[in-house]
Amino acid sequence: MRIGLTFFLLTTAAASGCASLQPDTAGVVAVAQKFHTALLEANGAEMCDMVTVSTSEHVEISTGRDCKDGIIEAHIPTADGIVAADIYGRAAQVRMHGDTVFLTETRQGWKVVAAGCHSQGDEPYECKVGGR
Repeated sequence: MRIGLTFFLLTTAAASGCASLQPDTAGVVAVAQKFHTALLEANGAEMCDMVTVSTSEHVEISTGRDCKDGIIEAHIPTADGIVAADIYGRAAQVRMHGDTVFLTETRQGWKVVAAGCHSQGDEPYECKVGGR
């Protein structure tokens, strides 16, 4: 499934000259790692607790199952080790060996917007799970 993460592309371009002003990325890295730990444990309920409402709804619609079962069936690739993490305002991208995870900051903290993503060059990322 292809999702348009245009806001990441726009904010990346706008923030490219501000790399030294990068906020602390520990929070987004922790969420991405916890998400992938839950994936390894096949703990769909925990994974669904870490995604946005729209992503949970998207999983349910696209799989015809509740989120905790559908997210496991989405075949998100396993990943480990952080390659890079970037925050652009309330949006973040965590690149891992094997996956790229997109997050947004909510009132409940950082939540996963899309996972199982890989770059398509100049095209939007291709993601196994993603909301709007």
